[in-house]
Amino acid sequence: MGRRDSGKQVDNPGEFGGLKNPILMEKPVEASDENPLIEDRISQLHHDILVRIISFLTLKEAARTSVLSKSWTDIWKSIHRLHFDIPEVCINSGTFYRPDERASLLESQGYKHAEWINKALQSHKAFTLEEFKMCIRLGRSMQEEIDKWLCYAFAKKVQRLELETLSSIREPYVFPEGLLDLSNETTLDKSFSIYCGNYTPIDILGGFKSIRSLRLSCVSVTGDVFKMFLREFQFLEHLAIHGSHDLTSVEVCGSSIALQRLELCLCTKLQSVIVSDINLVSLKVSGCCELILKNVPKLRDLCILERFFEQTFSLLSGCLENLEILTLDVWDYPKTEHWIHKVPQPNRLKQLNFSAPPLQNEGGLIVFAYLVGLFPNLEKFVLKLRRAYSYGIESRALIRAPSLPLQHLKVFEVHGYQGRGLELELVKYFVENAMVLERLTVEPQVYKGYGCTEVARLKAKRQFEELKKQLEELIPNPSCIDLVVF
Repeated sequence: MGRRDSGKQVDNPGEFGGLKNPILMEKPVEASDENPLIEDRISQLHHDILVRIISFLTLKEAARTSVLSKSWTDIWKSIHRLHFDIPEVCINSGTFYRPDERASLLESQGYKHAEWINKALQSHKAFTLEEFKMCIRLGRSMQEEIDKWLCYAFAKKVQRLELETLSSIREPYVFPEGLLDLSNETTLDKSFSIYCGNYTPIDILGGFKSIRSLRLSCVSVTGDVFKMFLREFQFLEHLAIHGSHDLTSVEVCGSSIALQRLELCLCTKLQSVIVSDINLVSLKVSGCCELILKNVPKLRDLCILERFFEQTFSLLSGCLENLEILTLDVWDYPKTEHWIHKVPQPNRLKQLNFSAPPLQNEGGLIVFAYLVGLFPNLEKFVLKLRRAYSYGIESRALIRAPSLPLQHLKVFEVHGYQGRGLELELVKYFVENAMVLERLTVEPQVYKGYGCTEVARLKAKRQFEELKKQLEELIPNPSCIDLVVF
């Protein structure tokens, strides 16, 4: 790379049209006789190859390459992945702000970030985008700006779009229904003036056909907008909506829908989800909403979070036959054995991920013994136990669980292990009954104190070593089981 004369004025690459870019304010390293730069060969690569290389960097890192030499000045402007990760605005914790003052400060900082984003987009020269990812603390106050950024992404025929606003629940960013309704002639004139900006409706509508993945977090999405996603994004394969508090019902029906993966999480007002006659491969739903699954023959990965145990298994009777991965998060353990008859046989399940409360009595031990035994083809079982704050029954004479041979289980993982009697019996049960077990992975939950004091560290280390020794004693010698404790 060429050297610079110390007296020569160099354009500041941290500015876009006079506006300072906060991510490019670090001073570049300069060459000198005492510190000569090695021969630069990477700059000799073809422009498209360089663009491809720095496309894997964050926008901050990619933009910094503009200071390397004149030949690198504009390379970052051609990248096909744009990631805008704007950190939360820092407010001096030692200063008292009235609510209106705090809101005003956040808004002013938001406008500064928005101005920089606009300048960066104006400098960008790529004709298409593989990915447009934006994580910003801007809500409804910046509605029009975010609308324009979405138009930009669609006009560039973006394939993967991710938007996380990190705004408050009271004033989240609202995904614009009018933007999705550009094909409607009755609303075209109004929508064009509000959303399109420098692009024609044809530019944006053409982009709808390119999008394959859409992820929205803390964005208000209504039921009508959800339907328009499925209607307008005809080739959409992955749709994830997290933290939308205006979505009340979802219906995904029809073999013409291309959707393969659907995520609906932390949507507090969601009451019903209906999925039928569709080639969906993966589904993730959280909350106690009504879930109806009909004729989903290609469903292989199902994740159901935040439910009661028996309520969860009542939903599975119609979709377990072809599942390969099942992830469940339950609040309790069943009081009866009726749930056992709701698991269809035969089934093809190969991996079970299960999050549950801490074991408080032998009932939980029996549940897991029956649960894993109902899936004869299971190869991997991942158990996550929440922290126990009361120790309950602690006894070694609790082996009342049925001895069901686990013929295919190769991997057993336990997270949140505290070494309590019931947990020890549970691990022992799987070591003795899993006939081809190859790996036992345990993540202990040890005391770490209220800080990073030396006393806390020593106590945590001592607990860890005790739990590790306890587990090592369970493994027969010789054994083909690989014990991993971390």
